[in-house]
Amino acid sequence: MKHTMHLDALPYNRIVFGTKRIEMRLFDEKREQIGPGDEIEFFLAGSENESFVATVEKIDRYGTFEDLLQAYSRIELGCSEEESSKVILKLLRKIYTKKQEALAGVVAIRIKL
Repeated sequence: MKHTMHLDALPYNRIVFGTKRIEMRLFDEKREQIGPGDEIEFFLAGSENESFVATVEKIDRYGTFEDLLQAYSRIELGCSEEESSKVILKLLRKIYTKKQEALAGVVAIRIKL
């Protein structure tokens, strides 16, 4: 099955250049449909012309982003080792509220190009 997602420039480029292998999302209705072996076409936010396709290797569910962040290295998540969980959570909170997180849970999607 093929899915689509949009990414801002920084995470988009980190995946393209091989420095990010885990995509963090809410476990919403769209993500419930994703499974190992599926393909995700990632579009650069604001552009329907620039994209790449990745294959889903594994899906792991977590109750919170805090739990997810403890399960993976910063490098796998596309972050520098110096970036603290607090910094990463602050960025995630710009996208997802605590209420959304509590209702849906979160998911780590391991991908390969």
